Amino acid sequence: MGVSRIGAARFLIGALASIVLIMGLAGCTGAGRVVATTPPWWVPHLTLDHDLTMAGLRELRLTKSRTDSGSLRIVGEYVNESEWKLSAVFRFTWFDASGQPVESILSGWEAVHALPRTRATFAGIAPRDDIEEFHVELMAAHRLKGVPARPKHDNRP
Repeated sequence: MGVSRIGAARFLIGALASIVLIMGLAGCTGAGRVVATTPPWWVPHLTLDHDLTMAGLRELRLTKSRTDSGSLRIVGEYVNESEWKLSAVFRFTWFDASGQPVESILSGWEAVHALPRTRATFAGIAPRDDIEEFHVELMAAHRLKGVPARPKHDNRP
């Protein structure tokens, strides 16, 4: 009986966090009004770990540009609204014109950290100039390390 209550509580917390994220992407305002906007162009290109939003990640956005040599460049930015350091890892997967993943030595996980109440940025550059599509995964760093999250008051690197 206790296990099912814990499972139900986790489901409810996850559902509430998803609703908050969707409302933010849809343009809900604190005044109870909903501004008619479309989700950002990059939403289908992102997998976001729910632990990060629960830990204080807000105002996530991605921008797309080209390098001088013509390669696709993606820059992500977010705000850590919490009172503790927020550590995440990210990786890009790049796709060719036929939709197949492109192998790259730069496709591994990289770390990004945001101190309390600060912005953090992360970026990726496609390995070839003919790449048009991508997917980025943003995950809590503790998941990659296989260790439990540190207490929220612990700001050590």
